Amino acid sequence: MTCFRVKSALVTLVVLYCLNGTLALGLSPTESSVTELAPGVFFRKAQTEPTFTGCNQGWIIFKDFVLVIDANFPGQAKQVIRLIREQTDKPIRYVFDTHHHGDHADGNSKYVRLGAAAVASERSRVMFDTNGAAEFEKSQKIKPDEYGPLNYEKPSVYFPHRLVIDDGTQRRVAPVVMDYQRSPSRCPVAEVVD
Repeated sequence: MTCFRVKSALVTLVVLYCLNGTLALGLSPTESSVTELAPGVFFRKAQTEPTFTGCNQGWIIFKDFVLVIDANFPGQAKQVIRLIREQTDKPIRYVFDTHHHGDHADGNSKYVRLGAAAVASERSRVMFDTNGAAEFEKSQKIKPDEYGPLNYEKPSVYFPHRLVIDDGTQRRVAPVVMDYQRSPSRCPVAEVVD
């Protein structure tokens, strides 16, 4: 696979993600769908009607592991783990939380239980510590069947400006960079680094 194809797929993933998929994949989807943007690069458009099920997500299958973009709600995390297991048995090593909202990070415990590290920008740490924790507790009361006895798992790895995830090969997926210096909004900029 060429770096150009990987870069195009990752840019498409981020654009779809940041647009919340609404413009690019149709208005108010009534079911979730998964699209493989490039070999090993997946985008999951979440159902929003008649019930909002959670955020759009993505995952990238690297040489020896999987990176998930946004943990989602716990119930959705369970579904995404099942979808990933249909593609690969490689361990899910990272779950990248774009921000603290429950539909993006409350499923962290499902991934941490599998051995993954939750990762986020240092700029989001305060929000995870305050609003994220408070919103998680509120959701436990509102949705006891989904949240049950789960513990709040905030990210264990925070990066200051730039995070490079590199599987050591240029043939599969080149290193992915999440760069918040160039993207002050909550949406990461992903690019392939040669």
